[in-house]
Amino acid sequence: MRHLLNRPRALLAAAGLGAALCVAPAIQAGAATESTFVVLYREGSSSSNAASTIASAGGTVVANYGQIGVLVARSSNSGFASALKQNGNVEGIAATTGLGVGVKAGR
Repeated sequence: MRHLLNRPRALLAAAGLGAALCVAPAIQAGAATESTFVVLYREGSSSSNAASTIASAGGTVVANYGQIGVLVARSSNSGFASALKQNGNVEGIAATTGLGVGVKAGR
């Protein structure tokens, strides 16, 4: 029964990921050395202090979807994902590299 209670949160997280994928190609086009990440906070955790959490791992917050516990961040720190995985409030982190496709002018 518990898995049924998590379904709305999973759907909202998927919607946040979809929004992040729309933002990611534009972000990646501007800085080749930075990577973009989708961060999922644990259920019941607040992402209100996400800016300091992300900054301490060497990144910056691009978008914070606090209502669903999802945020988009970017970093050029190669240990960024590993550092965030150590945070007890973070359930998961995924790089968006290769998920978005840029559209060339004239197409």
